[in-house]
Amino acid sequence: SYGCWYFGIPVTVYAALIFLLVFVATIHKRMNASWGQAIGITAISIFLVIWSIVMFERNVGTVLAFGSLSMHPAIREGDRIWINKLAYGQDEPVHDELVAYFAPVDAKDEAGGDVAKGDLFLHRVVGLAGDEVLIQNGLLHVDGSLVMRIVGSEVLGGVQQEVEDFGPVTVPQGHIFALADNMALGNDSRLLGPIPFQAVFGRAESVVWSWKNSGNTPDFSRMGASLLPPEPTTADQTGPSE
Repeated sequence: SYGCWYFGIPVTVYAALIFLLVFVATIHKRMNASWGQAIGITAISIFLVIWSIVMFERNVGTVLAFGSLSMHPAIREGDRIWINKLAYGQDEPVHDELVAYFAPVDAKDEAGGDVAKGDLFLHRVVGLAGDEVLIQNGLLHVDGSLVMRIVGSEVLGGVQQEVEDFGPVTVPQGHIFALADNMALGNDSRLLGPIPFQAVFGRAESVVWSWKNSGNTPDFSRMGASLLPPEPTTADQTGPSE
């Protein structure tokens, strides 16, 4: 429960109505406006606020919740993630960034679950155009270099982390290859294929808010946590290193 209810109406509705009445009364008194004018000014103000929020979310960024364990511990259940939609206006994704993207195709996973074109996912960029991606014996290689060791024995969300060999696949121009950190729990580019730039929704940059204990307690230790990769060193700028 997120608040008390009275007569079947949440208390936040009562609070909003009281605020509106106070706002109208304030305009009526301080601007020497009639009640009709005060109500009209209030309605216009509300419209402008809602319009500004909609335009901001559509063009600048938004806050999203991802409940999957596929990106744990980088992203945890209860996290509310800031997605910057302007991140790739001029730039392209780089290795190790977390990107939100729409599934470019319909697909069916090994468990028989359906993935619909347009479903929203958030995964890590491991391959850029021209990179060769290979998963073999529990190891992820990009262009022949070892990038990460895939956990093969940890149990997350009741699922044994068993990851099958995959590839090699070369990422085409205008695409990225994105993988879940916990690959046994995520439908990513192994199922959906390389992700075209047009399907990228934005870059995950920080944790705006987080809940713990099933959403009952704020987790202040997570708030403001950066999700951006470290700035690359000179040696890293040529691609993944051994």
